[in-house]
Amino acid sequence: MQLSQFYSSLLGVSAFVAASLLGLQWFWPRFANYGGLAWASYLFFVLFSWLCFFWARQASQSPDQLQFSRVFMMQTSIKMLLSLSLVLAYFYTFKPADQLFVLPFFWVYFCFTLFEIYFLTQLGKA
Repeated sequence: MQLSQFYSSLLGVSAFVAASLLGLQWFWPRFANYGGLAWASYLFFVLFSWLCFFWARQASQSPDQLQFSRVFMMQTSIKMLLSLSLVLAYFYTFKPADQLFVLPFFWVYFCFTLFEIYFLTQLGKA
């Protein structure tokens, strides 16, 4: 995957997720209470996807055949731990009234995970 392809794909996914978050804020009034977590996770996943691309691209060019797989597993583990940390930090800091606060987070997580699978698959084929 070329750098320009990655940037245009990241821009498209980011725009889609941002539009969906704005739509959720507009049509689901309870979402406004949890918008902080949604936008924080949005920013986190945009930056994390950007870092993962460069890390995985470097690994895909390595002569070591297993380097890409190790990087993929490390990225997945780091993403899960940081995501859990983000949700727990929000939970203990803001003490939400119900568990619905995780729905916008999971939407952002799901969208960016699909995007990550797409670009890592493209890099793995190269």
